Amino acid sequence: LKDGATFVDIGANIGWFTLLASTLVGRTGSVYAFEPRPDTFRYLERSVNQNQLGDRVNIYNVGLSNSEGMAFINSAK
Repeated sequence: LKDGATFVDIGANIGWFTLLASTLVGRTGSVYAFEPRPDTFRYLERSVNQNQLGDRVNIYNVGLSNSEGMAFINSAK
């Protein structure tokens, strides 16, 4: 990644790679982070907000697939 690049983080979890990529793409780049689990998404959202990255990081509380539909995610708690 370099300044001005675009990075897509599919399954962003709490945002470790999202935050790293945001520093590499710089202020002219963009990061798109997708995290389908609502609880984990809240941590991702908090990370982006606390680091004031809303100008270059776009977050989405959805999962991505090659087909349209709905899926269920099982997670151990």
